[in-house]
Amino acid sequence: MALLAILLSACAPPPDPALGLTAAAQYPILATSAAIARTTATFEADRRAVTRIAALDVLARASQRQSRLVNTLEALDLPRPDVSLITPAAPATSAIRATPTLDRISGVGGITLAAPTLDPNLTPTFTPPPTEVLPPTHTLSPDAPRLAGVVTSTGVDSNDCPLSPTSIFNTATPQIYVAATAFNLAPGDVVGSLWLKDGAEVAFYEFAPDFEINGACIWFFVDQSDFTFTTGSEYRIDVTINNNIVQMLTFTIE
Repeated sequence: MALLAILLSACAPPPDPALGLTAAAQYPILATSAAIARTTATFEADRRAVTRIAALDVLARASQRQSRLVNTLEALDLPRPDVSLITPAAPATSAIRATPTLDRISGVGGITLAAPTLDPNLTPTFTPPPTEVLPPTHTLSPDAPRLAGVVTSTGVDSNDCPLSPTSIFNTATPQIYVAATAFNLAPGDVVGSLWLKDGAEVAFYEFAPDFEINGACIWFFVDQSDFTFTTGSEYRIDVTINNNIVQMLTFTIE
């Protein structure tokens, strides 16, 4: 038998050295693949564990909100709700980036409430404020008597129109004029000028034409024989047509 083994061994071909080299070259690759597989399996297991913990936390917080909602409704003297009608929101699939669903009670996470039902028998108590009644707007007739360009000045020109209109005078001013352009003045119309000093009447003049005036200037004036021009007082002129004030002017004496 020993002789036969020796003879067979002598007849067998020698081992191929290339096979050993191939195995040696593939060993590091196979070892790396095995290490990656073990790492991946560990990471997946850890991620499943974290996801499970997050899901349990979401469910616990949803249960707390549900209890808080029931207590809030009871505190408002509302009937205790049937919790079966409260539908929990689906838990987030990501433990890292979970987006809560807003609710009306706490403003964060978890439950969806049905819209409140209004009692059709309730009568609203809101009373709208009264509508403001505005005074009627009076539109002047284009044919009505009127004055335009009412100003004060130190004098008038040959056409009875104001020279160098101003509202500032001094104690040495000889006269103070008020002048204007009149339109649609007819016989019977009366134009007046009421002069006030510190709110008290100090002069009053009227003009009643016996002819029509349309586009011509008219004027009134006062001097220190009517009242003393003093500083520190408030001066005003009320210009009227047929006893209706159509213009109010103020001036100053320095």
